[in-house]
Amino acid sequence: RFINKLNSEHKILAAATPTFGGIAAMVFKMCLGNNLGFEFNRDLDLNLFGNDRGSFILELENDAELESNINCVELGHVIKAPELIYQDENLKLAELEEIYENVLEKIFPVKINLNLKDVKAYDFASSLKIKAARPVIKFAKPRFLIPVFPGTNCEYESAKSVNEAGGEAEIFVIKTLTPDLMQASAKEFAAKLNNSQALFLPGGFSNGDEPDGSGKFIAIFLRSPVIREAVQRLLDDRQGLICGICNGFQALIKTGLLPFGRIVESDELNENSASLTFNVIGRHQAKLVRSKVINNSSPWLSDFNIGDVSIMPISHGEGRFICGGELLNKLAVNGQIAAQYVNMEGNASMDVNYNPNGSVNAIECITSPDGRILGRMGHAERVFKGLYKNAGENMGGASMFSSAVKFFK
Repeated sequence: RFINKLNSEHKILAAATPTFGGIAAMVFKMCLGNNLGFEFNRDLDLNLFGNDRGSFILELENDAELESNINCVELGHVIKAPELIYQDENLKLAELEEIYENVLEKIFPVKINLNLKDVKAYDFASSLKIKAARPVIKFAKPRFLIPVFPGTNCEYESAKSVNEAGGEAEIFVIKTLTPDLMQASAKEFAAKLNNSQALFLPGGFSNGDEPDGSGKFIAIFLRSPVIREAVQRLLDDRQGLICGICNGFQALIKTGLLPFGRIVESDELNENSASLTFNVIGRHQAKLVRSKVINNSSPWLSDFNIGDVSIMPISHGEGRFICGGELLNKLAVNGQIAAQYVNMEGNASMDVNYNPNGSVNAIECITSPDGRILGRMGHAERVFKGLYKNAGENMGGASMFSSAVKFFK
């Protein structure tokens, strides 16, 4: 009750519950995220490494009032210097972080040499080449169709993002238990797509992330004749939009919708084509990344300014964008590279701390030649008010939904 009251009064700046390592470990972790330090009270009479199950560590505003009947202990004060200070001991946060992150480095290496200088920073500010014609028919609430495949896990966040942006989202579950159900689902999906303005392929792990590249199941579904025809009508006849995030991005690559803007036959794709493959560290990555918009001429990015950096979550095991040199140059010339992973200074980076999968030239987001189709690994649909509050003020990416909605008005 007391903590809930403080929270409703916006007096709690940060909160945590001690686990293994106790108070000391949790205070250390709370400092890491913001590169702030902490000075413990000198006369503190506590076991800083005890479990203290059921207790809370709270960082409070200076004017927060404590109730006399609540058993609280003042641990100390946050300091700007990145240090942990206890009595006569002073530990540098950077040294502790190095030790903390290196415990399993020999077993699960993260610090992989990716030739950090081998990265190109694209600049399309003076030569935007993607121009998508607006739909002839306008819509107050454009419809976004969101299919759910076995393993999809972002449909609700995607629908919420669309609805909050002013669109109308419809979630449609693809039934795959029997061939007859699958065929019926395809026909119903095509009918719904014929009455929609946008197709949104959400993230997840379709069919458990199939071997030899995830997103294949979704790609096979999109290649079925009835769906393929509906997709082309969406793009060609109604000037609609398509977006794929994470697993959806993988499917767009597998079909050729990215980067070519159309579904191509499987035999048209080869080793020089674009692909999304295993992260360079060989494992799943789940963290926050910084993505910099370098081309905002796609209908999905019109609400962004070139140079805008958005912090957004990622969660994938196969997100490394690669393609042959000839195609890579073509994407650059056409202005189809929309966003790059960047470091704290806003520079494109091959450092695995900022480019979590090792994508070539730190590419995070690409579009079709006309910009109607967009794919990215960053989960922009998972960014909502009240989340990631201590990750900075640049939590974003969600403006891509408002951009798409405005395109149809």
